[in-house]
Amino acid sequence: VSAPALECNEECRTAFQICIAEHYQPDQLVFVDEAGVNRTTMKREWAWAPVGWHAWRRDFFVYSVLPVLSLDGILHLDVIS
Repeated sequence: VSAPALECNEECRTAFQICIAEHYQPDQLVFVDEAGVNRTTMKREWAWAPVGWHAWRRDFFVYSVLPVLSLDGILHLDVIS
C-alpha cells in the first residue's frame, strides 16, 4: 500500500465525477489501463544446476499491455514487447 498522492483533492475529484455523470452515459465511456509484465519479477528463489555450474535464466522479457475497456468488455488490446 502506498501513500496517497500529493495532488489528491477530494473536492476536485467529486466535481469531476459530477461533471462526467451530467454529460455522459456509462456506455459512452472508454478507459485505457497500461500494465507491465516483467519475467524477472516472477523468478523463483531457488533453482537447480549441474554440480559446478551456477543456475541462471535466459528467458528475460518485458511486455507492456494496453487494453481499452468499456462496459462491453475489452474493445482492443495491444501487447508491446
